[in-house]
Amino acid sequence: MGDSRLLVCFDGGARANGTAFAVAGAGAVMYRDGVKVSEVILPLPTVRSNNVAEYEAVLAGLHLLNEANDADGTQCTAANCFNTGVDNKVHYVPFGADLEIALTTYAVYVQSAMSAMSLRAAADRVNKSGAIIKKMDALPKTMSRAACEEALRKIMCSEIPDAFEAQAAALWFIDHGKLRTVSSDGISLCTDAVGIVGAVGTGQIRVFNSAENVVAHPSYKAAIDNVHGFPIETVIALPLSQAGTCLGVLQVVNKTTLGVTAFTDEEQTILQQIATIAAMHLSCAQ
Repeated sequence: MGDSRLLVCFDGGARANGTAFAVAGAGAVMYRDGVKVSEVILPLPTVRSNNVAEYEAVLAGLHLLNEANDADGTQCTAANCFNTGVDNKVHYVPFGADLEIALTTYAVYVQSAMSAMSLRAAADRVNKSGAIIKKMDALPKTMSRAACEEALRKIMCSEIPDAFEAQAAALWFIDHGKLRTVSSDGISLCTDAVGIVGAVGTGQIRVFNSAENVVAHPSYKAAIDNVHGFPIETVIALPLSQAGTCLGVLQVVNKTTLGVTAFTDEEQTILQQIATIAAMHLSCAQ
């Protein structure tokens, strides 16, 4: 390669959308003697903080250098510039052992930062779900059935999606074998207890939690299970049970955390707790 020099410039970032974590991306461009020879753009597969996106950008750039090294079949003694998260071009690493160390080091940074994010996200979920439960506990103990249903729907359908990073939630009530709900656009629906929601409500399925081709499930009925009107990828449906009687079904759909394919066991446990409190209120309603 002679005196040929490689320069890699890259950066990463996240769009916060008012939260600590966001959809993120990273990119890198490699130049040889001032001429662009390679580039990579990465829409990151899971929600990242801005710092993690920066680390991912470092890795993207280092991998470009590594690929150039493999393609040339020789060691490059020229300095290679990469992002340190400060001004994008202050640290220099040669090919060879130092490059391998850098790749390993930044991979560890990403893993550590993602672990920290998971802990923060779990804490955030606990705080938000705790706020939901607190609001439900504060509801009057004696209400009409209609007032109770509306109060529960207002709290659960509006706040559960944010707390559990989901696209939407629906609350179905069971009356004389029929399912009732109000869609997101305010339309009241009443139907036979069919679909995945109906199967949970009648006890045929205890809890449904899946992201594996939900629409192909034998119990799936689009008119019931897709009341929100958008493509269904992830569904969890839990019974609102009290004293052995199912009074309704809580349905939460589509995780919005990119790369996450299903609700976790922890999320299922918390959602079941919320569903049980809702059932207690319904059983006390007049």
